[in-house]
Amino acid sequence: MAEVVAISNDPPDEALKMSSLINGKIRLLYDEDLSVVNSYHMEMVGGDMANMGWVLVDGTGKVVERNMDPLFGYNVPKMLIAINDLKQ
Repeated sequence: MAEVVAISNDPPDEALKMSSLINGKIRLLYDEDLSVVNSYHMEMVGGDMANMGWVLVDGTGKVVERNMDPLFGYNVPKMLIAINDLKQ
């Protein structure tokens, strides 16, 4: 089983706006101090925000793929291939 979540330090009211735009189809996690983002090395250099991209974590918590990708929404097929490869 795989789950897609978005992690950001956007204030909760902004996350609610985003959630309504995507009809709540992706769980949004609030990371006020970017500790989770930083632990996955997804912070934006020189900024106090997460970089756009994605991290694939297996069932044991091991990071198997990490990609900085400002167009990640357009690259969902790449994420699905990586998830499928993880299952095999």
